[in-house]
Amino acid sequence: MRHAAVGDRQSTVGATHWNYPAEKNDFRDLHRLRFGIAAVGKVHRFMSSNATTNRQFAEWLASAFREVDWPIPPYLPLGGVLSPLAKAIKDASKDEKLEIVREKLANAYSSDYLASMFVDRYTRIPHVRDFARQIDESIRTYFCGYTFNAVAGMLPVLEGIIRKMAARQNRDVGQGTGGLKVELQILVDREQQSPHCYGERLVVLEAFRDFVRDRLLKKTDGYDGLNEFNRHGILHGIFDNFGQDINFLRLITLLDLLCFSIGLVEGGVSMFAPPETPESSSLAAKYLALRSFHIASTE
Repeated sequence: MRHAAVGDRQSTVGATHWNYPAEKNDFRDLHRLRFGIAAVGKVHRFMSSNATTNRQFAEWLASAFREVDWPIPPYLPLGGVLSPLAKAIKDASKDEKLEIVREKLANAYSSDYLASMFVDRYTRIPHVRDFARQIDESIRTYFCGYTFNAVAGMLPVLEGIIRKMAARQNRDVGQGTGGLKVELQILVDREQQSPHCYGERLVVLEAFRDFVRDRLLKKTDGYDGLNEFNRHGILHGIFDNFGQDINFLRLITLLDLLCFSIGLVEGGVSMFAPPETPESSSLAAKYLALRSFHIASTE
């Protein structure tokens, strides 16, 4: 059985080129997406791109996810997950927004999805694979229901990956976290200056940069985000209610964005979620067994 991201392989944000629907809530044209190619009748033609290409729609997505303190998730299907989720966030009351995104992304980041990503991406992509054991333990801990440890275990991984990405380019981010924010700005600048820049991909990177700067790495005394999702507040023992499953889901989005970014810089990484394999299915079954054990132990 394939998970949702595989079933909509033509419509993953940042990887494709689409005709923007006339209305923001009209997603009927999303099935026409192609890799940099537009279908016009029976004739296919390559489309030029720049920093404005598809930017309007991506900015609408970014604004919706910003309401719940979230960057735009890569690898998830537009028509099946991102577009309807963004609309649901926009339409919901303030009190309902977080529960909507938590429920929908908990379903999207299923045992099948995380197992496929672990087998095909987290253990193979440069810099990310260096932290495969930490990632594996954090995912297993999440399925066991121990979300404080899952969040605390995954959080340093993100910083480590960014540092290794910088070192690969002969840059030293130095002490502290200021250099990490500079690295994300470099990703944005690189896309802007690329002759193959895509507006929607640029918006994904900008939203990633802004979230890390204004939420994850914000100085704690100036932090006003949701769910205590702040690196300094968590690692320095200032916050005591960060162990929520919604924060682990945020970390998965950030981890996937790093995979996405490494693919842009170094190549060799598909812009789509990986398919299930016998190996990933076996791992997914182990994740479900851990969840079942947790449920049984709390009854």
